[in-house]
Amino acid sequence: MSGASTTCYLALNPKVKGVSGEYFVDNNVAKANRKARDAELAKKLWECGMELTKSK
Repeated sequence: MSGASTTCYLALNPKVKGVSGEYFVDNNVAKANRKARDAELAKKLWECGMELTKSK
């Protein structure tokens, strides 16, 4: 498949109009990796980014 296939599918296919909050792979809904759904890990990543950019 083309690298832009899923992006084009989501932009142009009326079947997915209004679909939000889903993760797609090869034009299909897929489950994100466990680490991508880890709220504590997301918080640590956010804090690290804030520290690296010296943001508050």
